[in-house]
Amino acid sequence: MTRSKPQPTTLMRKLRTTPLLDLIRGRLSGRLDWRGLIERCDLPEPCRGMVLEVTRRTRLWRRERYEVAGELIAHFGDGLEAGATAETLVERFGDVRQTARLIRRAKVRGRSAVYHARVWMGRGIGAVVVGYVLAAVWLSVGEPEPMSVDEMIKAINAPIEDMPEDQRAWPELRELLLTTDVAIFDTEVPYEVRDSYLEETGENVPRSLTGLTPAHALWPMAEEVVEDGASVIQKVINLTQGYKHLGYTIEFEFRMPEDDYRVMMNLSAHESSTVPVEPDWNVMSPGERLARQSSVPILLPQLGVLRRMARLLELEAMVAQERGDAVRVIECSRALLQLGDWSSEQPLLISCLVDLSIKSIAHKRIGHALHAAPEVYSDEQLKELAHMLAGMTISFTSGIQWEERFYAQDILDRLYDENGRLSDEGVEFLFMFDTYLDGNPVSSQSTAPTWAHEKFSEIVTSRWAFRLATPLASLVLADREDMSALQDRFFARTYAYGRLPLGEMVQSDSDDLMEEAASTTIGRFRYMPLVIYLPSMSAAYRTEAVVRNVRDGLVVAIAAELYRREHGDWPETQAQLVPRYLPKVYADESDEQLRPLILGRDETGGLVVYGRGLDGDDDGGQRGKRGWPNIDYHGEDEPIPDSDWILYPPPAPGAD
Repeated sequence: MTRSKPQPTTLMRKLRTTPLLDLIRGRLSGRLDWRGLIERCDLPEPCRGMVLEVTRRTRLWRRERYEVAGELIAHFGDGLEAGATAETLVERFGDVRQTARLIRRAKVRGRSAVYHARVWMGRGIGAVVVGYVLAAVWLSVGEPEPMSVDEMIKAINAPIEDMPEDQRAWPELRELLLTTDVAIFDTEVPYEVRDSYLEETGENVPRSLTGLTPAHALWPMAEEVVEDGASVIQKVINLTQGYKHLGYTIEFEFRMPEDDYRVMMNLSAHESSTVPVEPDWNVMSPGERLARQSSVPILLPQLGVLRRMARLLELEAMVAQERGDAVRVIECSRALLQLGDWSSEQPLLISCLVDLSIKSIAHKRIGHALHAAPEVYSDEQLKELAHMLAGMTISFTSGIQWEERFYAQDILDRLYDENGRLSDEGVEFLFMFDTYLDGNPVSSQSTAPTWAHEKFSEIVTSRWAFRLATPLASLVLADREDMSALQDRFFARTYAYGRLPLGEMVQSDSDDLMEEAASTTIGRFRYMPLVIYLPSMSAAYRTEAVVRNVRDGLVVAIAAELYRREHGDWPETQAQLVPRYLPKVYADESDEQLRPLILGRDETGGLVVYGRGLDGDDDGGQRGKRGWPNIDYHGEDEPIPDSDWILYPPPAPGAD
């Protein structure tokens, strides 16, 4: 029998077949060279080839192959010693593949428990990865179906479309804004004047001229602003008297006429500006498109304009009060209430907030005027003020309904697909939407400091990254059904909260449902879209209640002044005013028993209209520490203060 000549052992072959421990010890042993072992054996060529083929097919570790080769060499050696031929031994050996498979199975089974643990762990990880990828593919099938841009704009402007054209003030107000330098509406004290006055006198100056008093050294500035804007002020008053509605339709900034954009953005009427170009929606990623077509980027520029007009009218009312011009004070007060109504024509929560903010200005001015110089007002003028106040609308309901039906619902529509599953577009929207809430739209220009940072940012924010993140996000976030159920419970509790008296409101919170949901780490992430993005509804209702009660206090004060003129002294209770001067007795909403508001006297004998405060007792008209007209309460962990809730008169400018 012939045998092949053994192949020379090369250095690389020795390196590959030397255990790491031997190399560390400085020995290039090559002792796991199973091929060399087979080549050096004394077996005939058919047997040696069989051993080589079987050992190779086992696909075991080198050490195990070395052992298998040695065992097979011994097996064939025993057969040859027993007198069998090489051909007979090879024929009896059986199928090479089957034998190699059986040998491999036995060797693998004999490996350590650590190895088998790693194998099963790897299989488990592989199964999870495969399942995760399949889940990502499954979740990427559906797409969110929110309202389109045009549908959303139409829904917001729906109340405007029902207003008669001849009752809309916007065309004339727009013309006034286009032909007037909007700086005329600026009632703030210039920074340089404030700094200079502080250096000279050591006293701080209010930011707004409306915070000054006629005795202040800077009061002439207020008179100068009113004088310079006299014609504009009169035109605004005429518009509020002539038109019931503003009739301004809101739009995305890139769809606004250029003149409107320039004026509404508080630029000078003579300053050039460029309307932003409408983005190409088709080239945007789905998430960015969902974010930019939501209600957040929609502009409400009329609110800023109306607020600036309101501050100018407030200043005009203050100057008129100083002159003793009762007619002008009433005109400005009526105009302020109309500006408030104009603010809330669109059913948005922010619109309602601006509405009540402007009406609060009117309340303050009427209160100051009535307290400072009631004698300048005739009985008819006082009755006119009372009817004007009693007829005003004070409600947040439409704004909160908008938050429920459009804003909160729209967020969920952009997160989930039509089947209620979280979509990869929704995950991207959640990422993009946060930047829009912060006022930082996504920019197409890279701000990464290095090329590596830029590439990493591209990978993290790529569409595939959001697709791969969707299954994990779906495990963390609640599904559409659970999210909607929490939303329904939250708004149901909010509406119930809005029906409570103010005294109960300030000692509870309708937002505690969201706080409960976010009280744990799991809950905070599970309901994150609602927990983070829904505004505080309880604060809105408390604001409404405060404004409503201040209005009631003013109506009672006017009735008491009419009573005093007829009887020569202030009434002791509201019962003396009903029904001749008041249609009903107004309740003290700071009192859990809703007893009537109290009529008291100040140190000069003037009238004070107040509630009992949260302690429920009459402290003789003791003002609290919080700014007017807030009720004196600071938190659950602090004792209820021993003070009353003063509704009338408001404190002097700067005193609150």
